[in-house]
Amino acid sequence: MLDDIFSRTLVSFTDIWVHVMVWVLVVCTTIYFMAGCVALYTFREHLSALLFPFGFAIVGAFTGLALGSLFGVVLSASYTSGEFPMPGWSAAIWGTATAAVYLFMSWGRIMAIQ
Repeated sequence: MLDDIFSRTLVSFTDIWVHVMVWVLVVCTTIYFMAGCVALYTFREHLSALLFPFGFAIVGAFTGLALGSLFGVVLSASYTSGEFPMPGWSAAIWGTATAAVYLFMSWGRIMAIQ
């Protein structure tokens, strides 16, 4: 299944947009879920702590959807206006890098507040 995703060449605006958006969505949701698991471990004595990973994952999904949609449109417009095909693995790299940059910037902002 991954061979099909990575070997596919993306040409149309919607293909590029959707692939980048899905990668950002998956990476953001996964990282937010892991942060929720850390919160669960930290606050394990609270009754509602079992809901933390799922609440964090929902917030991560909304964040990834918004970020992936915006960045996917910009990237898709760039590739289609230049009539460049996008390899499938490139969409994965763009999506993962976008989510990573956003999360590092958010983490840096939180650390600056403390």
